[in-house]
Amino acid sequence: MDRAVSAGAPEVAASVRRLPWATLERWLVWAIALHSLAIGIALSLWPSWGLPFGGFSVPESLFFPRQGGAFHYVVAFAYVWELRRHGTVTILVAAKTVGTVFLTAMLVSGEPAWSIGLSAAGDAGMGLAAWWVHRMKTGAEG
Repeated sequence: MDRAVSAGAPEVAASVRRLPWATLERWLVWAIALHSLAIGIALSLWPSWGLPFGGFSVPESLFFPRQGGAFHYVVAFAYVWELRRHGTVTILVAAKTVGTVFLTAMLVSGEPAWSIGLSAAGDAGMGLAAWWVHRMKTGAEG
């Protein structure tokens, strides 16, 4: 049985290497950028709806939630720009890493909003997926 499993391993590895990693990366980055754009739209245009939906109270001034929306526009643009101009995902992976650490810290500190844990997991998943697909595209080892 072990021989049958190990005999198929080289074929599986070769087929994984032949996947269209550049296309997959482009689709993934666009999907993540569209997610950031959607969050930005919700924060900047409809914070009085979006904040309670995520489990947060609505502050007296909507300046900071709207500023957070503007930040999401910037990173969405940066993700796509970096990939198109340089073929890399460094900004995306860095932003998702910082987001994951921040959100996890807020979750551990007892912040009660239901969306924090989900957002931390989502940022971690998006960052890891972008990092892995980019490594597969570039053929990085180790």
